[in-house]
Amino acid sequence: MRDDGERYVERLADAGVPATFSLQPGHIHISPGFTKVMAAARDWRAEALTVLRRVAG
Repeated sequence: MRDDGERYVERLADAGVPATFSLQPGHIHISPGFTKVMAAARDWRAEALTVLRRVAG
């Protein structure tokens, strides 16, 4: 899944579409659901929100 995500971001960038790839070692697909108990999940959420705010602003 990670490799597919990385390739997808590369293809988007090649097509001129802004895209961000962030690798979070040790995370699983549902890590965002663990923000109350996992500091790394909170860090991931903060990073994602920063990117979303930047592109929405």
